[in-house]
Amino acid sequence: MSISDGNYEEAIALLTKGLKQSLSFDCCTCYSLQSCFLIREEREEEEEQDYSMDCYSSIDKNDDDCYGFVYRKALRVNMSSSIEQQMHYYTGSTLRVIIVFNLALAYHLKAIATSIITATAAAPTSTSSTTTTTTTKLLQQSLHLYMLAYRLHTEYEEQQQQQQQESTSTTSTSLFNSDNLGNLRFVMIISNNIGEIHRISNDTTKHVRCLEHV
Repeated sequence: MSISDGNYEEAIALLTKGLKQSLSFDCCTCYSLQSCFLIREEREEEEEQDYSMDCYSSIDKNDDDCYGFVYRKALRVNMSSSIEQQMHYYTGSTLRVIIVFNLALAYHLKAIATSIITATAAAPTSTSSTTTTTTTKLLQQSLHLYMLAYRLHTEYEEQQQQQQQESTSTTSTSLFNSDNLGNLRFVMIISNNIGEIHRISNDTTKHVRCLEHV
């Protein structure tokens, strides 16, 4: 809610506290992000609006031009499921990835908001220079957390696949089962947002590499 309302400082404080607490949870054997996307789609259908991908202008460009897209929706735990299902899916591994991603998103959106303030300044000042430095630091923090979320996601996914292979010889390898679709969507979102950070940081090579990954 804090991210949706633009209260990024509050969101960062709460998520940082939540991340520290989540470190005391044991990682469960089941890992899935798909239900997070399902509950979002249900909410968006009810509201009949979708602001998950927002266009924003580059700092040095005209306001009428659109240069990039950032996935702006925080991941939510699907509270419509039973307590048993919540504990099965969200204790430990999945919850940790959700928190790290949301924390990265909060830093990213705060950086965008800060850059807009800098862009609307009438003339360069020492304050605007300080704001630019702050934006850069926020983007670096966001980038680090996105990469951490991606690494944790990959590790948990590999662990789950290995456990499934050990438990049965008839493991489904279908690309289009629900868990795989959720995993693909999560990777696309992170790759896109990381690419946008590289784009506004003028790192064209890494930006293009992220787009190719998407």
